[in-house]
Parts: sequence; C-alpha cells; structure tokens
Amino acid sequence: MKLLIGIVAGILGLSGLLALFGPGITGESSGLNPSLAGLTEIRATYGGFHLGFVAFLAWCCFSTERYRYALLSIALMMGSAALGRLIGLAIDGEPTTLIYIALGTEIPVALAATWLLRKEDNSHSNQ
Repeated sequence: MKLLIGIVAGILGLSGLLALFGPGITGESSGLNPSLAGLTEIRATYGGFHLGFVAFLAWCCFSTERYRYALLSIALMMGSAALGRLIGLAIDGEPTTLIYIALGTEIPVALAATWLLRKEDNSHSNQ
C-alpha cells in the first residue's frame, strides 16, 4: 500500500514541480500553446494542485489508519483523469503518444489502488 502511495506521490511531485517552475514545458508536452495567463493556469492546475495532492498523500503515509484515505483518493483522482481523457478521445479524437502514456498509467494505478482498498476492507471484515 505504502509503496503505491509513494510512487504516485513521487511521480505527481515531479510533474507538479515541473509545471510550477516550467509551465511552458508542461504546456508544450500536453499539446498546448498557452498565453501568459495560460502559463499561470498550468502552474496552478498542474503544479499547485498536484503538489497539494502530494502533501495530502504524504500526510496519509504518517499513519496506517490513513492509508485508506490515500488509496481512495488515488483511485478517484486517477480514475477521473482517465475518464476525462477517454471522453476527450471520444469527442475530440486526435490521440497522442502522451495521452496513451497517461491512460496507460492512470488506469492501472486506479485499478491497483481500488484492489488494495478492497483487500484492506476484506482483511478488516475477516477480523
């Protein structure tokens, strides 16, 4: 459990820092050509939001009782991101390699977090 939480926190932490301090790089890799206001939005959404989520995951890691919160939030966040991408593909088309990489990460991570959460629930119900 803690390993998955740590991996997700590490990846989101790195991508959050990149977006915060290099929003142009994040925008270009996402296929965006943002204005100055767009760069600020990338800093906030891809930078600040990710780093806030990382802080929450770190807080969860300090107590085994909070692992459930971390797993649930990972399942919901990654699942929601994947769903948004799939809807975007259905409506907009034009898949890119980055979209496939993101989906190839978000879906397995959401499923792994869900599986670990259910496993944890089952171990508590058997006691």
